[in-house]
Amino acid sequence: MSGPRPRRTLLLVGALVATGALVSGIAMTQGGGSSTSGGAPGPGKAEGRYEQSPAPAPAEVTRFFEVMGLAFTGVLADAATFDQRVAEVAGGSRPPAELTAALDASLHRVEGTRDLVGASADLPGLPDPRRLYLRSALLYAEALWALRAGVESGDPGRAELVRQAQRLKVLSNHVYDRGTVMADPALPVIRETPDWGRQGLAPGAAPVASEGWAQTLSTFTAAARPKVAAPTHWEPSLARMAVLVDDEAVAAFAAASASTGPLRDRHEARARRLALLGEDLWRAAPERLGGELPEHPRSAFDRTGLEPQPVPGVGPGGLGSR
Repeated sequence: MSGPRPRRTLLLVGALVATGALVSGIAMTQGGGSSTSGGAPGPGKAEGRYEQSPAPAPAEVTRFFEVMGLAFTGVLADAATFDQRVAEVAGGSRPPAELTAALDASLHRVEGTRDLVGASADLPGLPDPRRLYLRSALLYAEALWALRAGVESGDPGRAELVRQAQRLKVLSNHVYDRGTVMADPALPVIRETPDWGRQGLAPGAAPVASEGWAQTLSTFTAAARPKVAAPTHWEPSLARMAVLVDDEAVAAFAAASASTGPLRDRHEARARRLALLGEDLWRAAPERLGGELPEHPRSAFDRTGLEPQPVPGVGPGGLGSR
């Protein structure tokens, strides 16, 4: 009976080290620490209702952190280069072809994390934290996609995409931490909501997308934002994180409306993925239990790129099998 306490201490250290690695790329632009958010409803959950899973056994928590540590190796290693990539895109200090190749390599590593988290689907006891970790990886990928679009853009569009990439990186950190504390509530996280103005990441003047799905999301966030502004027991609120991701989707739709050719296509693809991630987070938000929050608009966008792919060598028992 004395074993779990030392093990929990090890888990705490491991989780904080992992979170520290994720936030290292934004340390110079973020005024504070990390936070939480994120997730998606799973099979068997009723539409429009969040159902919290039963508390997992200590052994399941231990195994969860072991497997997620393995799955996130690629992202945690890549995050150390994030500041460098931000500076290179913002300053144009590297040939575009070289920078695009470097970002493509980063995206490949994130795809590996996405797929390894997906391969842990049979990991017992913690489906909701696993989904949050998956959304964290996906948001980090969207940060890289914003930088990649920035390589092809001129000012002021490039500067705006760099800031968006940094905001998405912050949101990825929040989702990761939220998954950590959902797996083990004893693990501390900094309970704050992003303040883009304080952190120097506020969006600048940008084109406004006033039709289509961008307008649908803008109408939704205008109605939802006041309802999720106050702190809750689930601080920082998944619903508020969803609204912030929706904001990024609207910004991507606006960038698409101001672009042409392949860059426009890339912005539209980013916008659709971000809209799906915002929808996922909103549907998972525990604050919706009271029934006071509106339903999120449901899109029919293609989820290609968000869904994990099979991992060679990982059998039906999943990454978490022994």
